[in-house]
Amino acid sequence: MSNETKQALRLRAIACKGFRYVPGMRYLFELATGVWTWARVIDGEYGGGLWDGCVVDLDDPATLGGLLALVRAAWGRPVVIAGWDGAWWAEPGDGDDPDAMLTREFTTEAEALVAALEAAP
Repeated sequence: MSNETKQALRLRAIACKGFRYVPGMRYLFELATGVWTWARVIDGEYGGGLWDGCVVDLDDPATLGGLLALVRAAWGRPVVIAGWDGAWWAEPGDGDDPDAMLTREFTTEAEALVAALEAAP
């Protein structure tokens, strides 16, 4: 995935109404010198960007776990994120409502999670 695609996905994630930073998530920000660095949310919860230019790090396993918890909270029920053979699926439906299922294949777990958060009621 290109850096531009990763950045677009990060911005999509923090734009979701159900997104907030939760403890353990890692975020990226640019220093005044132009160098990008990261930090973790220690405690509390923060909505959207922590400040302008701050984005969630979707390559971090702890951040993906936090994003999964947000997806489940937004849907109000368990959500299955499954991956195999190079494809990922997000299944927030309960099996009785096929329209609630995201049937698209995604190339990364992060893409599946962001799509599930975007599609949340």
